[in-house]
Amino acid sequence: MAGYKKYDKESNSIGVELSMETYIKKFMRQLLKHKDSLNEYVDELYSDESRDEDLNDLFSELKKQGFINCMYADNRAYNVQLTIKGKNISASELRLSNKEELLELIGQIGDIEKYFHKMDGQWAMFEQIHDVPEYQEWIQQIIFYLQDIFDKTTDLYIQDTVNLCKRHMNGTDDRKRFIEISGKLKSIEKNIDKYFENSKNEGDESSLKAISKTPMIFISHSSKDEKHVELIVKLLKDMGFTKENVFCSSVPGYGIKLSGDIYDTLLNLFSEHKLYMIFVHSQNYYSSPISLNEMGAAWVLKSDFCSVLLPGFDYSDMKGVVDSSKISIKIDAERKTVQNLLNELYVNLSEFFSVSRDTSIVWEGERDEFIDKMNVIKVVTDSQISKEAEDILNEAEKDIRGEVLISRGLGGKTVQAGKKKMNEEGNRREETRMLSAVKELLSKGYIEQTGEDIYQITDGGYTFLGK
Repeated sequence: MAGYKKYDKESNSIGVELSMETYIKKFMRQLLKHKDSLNEYVDELYSDESRDEDLNDLFSELKKQGFINCMYADNRAYNVQLTIKGKNISASELRLSNKEELLELIGQIGDIEKYFHKMDGQWAMFEQIHDVPEYQEWIQQIIFYLQDIFDKTTDLYIQDTVNLCKRHMNGTDDRKRFIEISGKLKSIEKNIDKYFENSKNEGDESSLKAISKTPMIFISHSSKDEKHVELIVKLLKDMGFTKENVFCSSVPGYGIKLSGDIYDTLLNLFSEHKLYMIFVHSQNYYSSPISLNEMGAAWVLKSDFCSVLLPGFDYSDMKGVVDSSKISIKIDAERKTVQNLLNELYVNLSEFFSVSRDTSIVWEGERDEFIDKMNVIKVVTDSQISKEAEDILNEAEKDIRGEVLISRGLGGKTVQAGKKKMNEEGNRREETRMLSAVKELLSKGYIEQTGEDIYQITDGGYTFLGK
């Protein structure tokens, strides 16, 4: 198709000429992303009157190809609805070339920058972004595409940019590092054809590679949830899957020893296998940079997936690129619902591996045992503290100064939170528990030392208490 250069909010910042076919794919992605409030999204698009002609061209082409139905009036599209064809379009049909995917990511710099938020440091206020899941997913996608370029070209500028993207941010330097990364990415954008001289044949090559890839299940999880993950691996084993087609880094025998570097490990896995991702969602998962890397990589490669929500984790807690409308199994949901979703997962995995279900397996019994055991195991997160530590915080919060004091007497040490003494002087067991609780609160950053044996609740402590 002829080059299509009209500006739209989803396109590249420098207006690189793309085909209408590419714009259709990018636009369909956005419509599917907003499918639950489609016409509100369409109204938002038309609020920029300079885009009317551009939008009408896109809606007209989508209607012509049978992906949507809509009506036209007042020089705009109304009542836009996805057709069955549009709703069922596959991820592979919407996949862009690596060049186009990278350009789209670079074009998101402005949107990603909006995730900067202010933090209070010891001496000054600074802006931070590295703790935001959306940023982590975006930067990992950038790394994957740039690493692929370097592997093919050994270009030193690309290597330097990859290393910069991988470098750890400490909070105080987030803004400076982001400006450096943005500058390098925009330079790459302006010289993009240098790195994709043979991009015309890229789609054919990737299609051939995809055909030869062997299927594998990849369990993306936090190592802190390994007890739940061990049960997931056992359930997969009960379905008939083996160490040869399941990757799980926390279970002995199910991890593939490649490189010690997580990026190289993931690149090898994704390049050699057609992956079915099982995301194990918990508060621990979203606190793990490695887990977010895996989620971002799966999004880049449009892998099939399902989500397992551990007990206590709700659908509303799901963040980032994983679509909650896909199979999401909330383990502590209504039992019949969980049973049906696990049955659906079994069917999907059988189809993914092109195998028939093993009728000799007493599936229902294994499935129900899995549900029971998953719900018994308690999910422990870093944000949780001991009862003694929480009691100290609650009592200290009642005092306007939020103080915790340690006093020394002939019988030993006493911890006082606010106006209440937390242990009896001379009772060694109580003293030890309370002093350990004070150390625990210090390590969590919920209190800080303001004088000799004097502590005060921090902003983090008040946040933990919901104050």
